[in-house]
Amino acid sequence: MAIKLFMTVVCPGSRAILACARLLNVEVEMMMVDIVNGEVTTQEFIAVKVSPHYTVPVLDDDGFLLYDSNSIMAYLVTKYSESRSMYPDNVYERAMVDQKLFFESGFLFATHVRVAVSIMIEAFNTIEGFLENHLFVAGNRMTIADISIYTTLSNVMTYEQLNLDEYPNIASWLERMDDLPIREENDEGREISTSLFSYEYISDNSFGSSDW
Repeated sequence: MAIKLFMTVVCPGSRAILACARLLNVEVEMMMVDIVNGEVTTQEFIAVKVSPHYTVPVLDDDGFLLYDSNSIMAYLVTKYSESRSMYPDNVYERAMVDQKLFFESGFLFATHVRVAVSIMIEAFNTIEGFLENHLFVAGNRMTIADISIYTTLSNVMTYEQLNLDEYPNIASWLERMDDLPIREENDEGREISTSLFSYEYISDNSFGSSDW
């Protein structure tokens, strides 16, 4: 049975899961939920009975239900990847990945939904520091932390222009991430998000949750 993902492309977390699944060669059936028009309250989505605030994404893996994009990616790698390189078994390496995932969910995503320029700059500076002397945010191997930050940062950059000349580490990292076979889907979702939400809308109507 194919894995079902209740999702919306405007949500960077949904796109992160799709990217992770693609890199793992895991087939995912996309169950689109129109959050903009309130579809999260329809019977089909409520029937999932897992997301307490009716947020997406939600994964249904043959009856096993899980919400929160970073938790879902960790689950997919743990279950379906033999190498586990994107979410390593080594306790120290995994701790560094978890640290960056918590930064994404607790700080970067909040920046994304509230659009406070000063906080955005702080987020950019933090990511630039993550990449000092490293190819990726948690070390020299690409992990789910990179996917998570990459998709959310792509949304952030639609609201606040990032002068990459001031952030050479981020610029080089974005080039490495863009070379992965995940860019097309991420760009599509980012463009739709840009067309739906203006700066004023995000500022005045924060969603205020770790996912949408």
